[in-house]
Amino acid sequence: MPEAKDLRKILIAKIHIAKVQLGFDDVVYRDFLQAQAAKESCSQMSLAELEKVLDAFKKRGFKEKRKRKKYDDLGKRPGMATPGQLRKIEVLWAEVTFARNPERALRRFVFKMTGVQDLRWLTGKQANQVIEVLKKIRSRGK
Repeated sequence: MPEAKDLRKILIAKIHIAKVQLGFDDVVYRDFLQAQAAKESCSQMSLAELEKVLDAFKKRGFKEKRKRKKYDDLGKRPGMATPGQLRKIEVLWAEVTFARNPERALRRFVFKMTGVQDLRWLTGKQANQVIEVLKKIRSRGK
């Protein structure tokens, strides 16, 4: 469970997303906040007031969209790279690259190393090889 400070940030962010999603301009948004919580700014509201405002946005049609994690839909694939290995490759790559298009550069790097065109098609063994090479590159840069 997030701390109260973090929960405030999350609720305020969702409220601002709702404002944009429902097409509220600044005047309408401030009037809406005033009607729901008797305050014109989220920063002045308590957690309960923020939750009340968010619920009111939901009643007016706001839909929260869940972010889908890039590799979580891969599930259990015998012999293939795990979602954790693929994320580790991306994190290491972000630490060692200065490319303008880092995703494309990573695909090219992996293809040259393994002959595989997409990270999702790496085997567990290939993913470990890529991880070890990236660790060596990172250690040289320090």
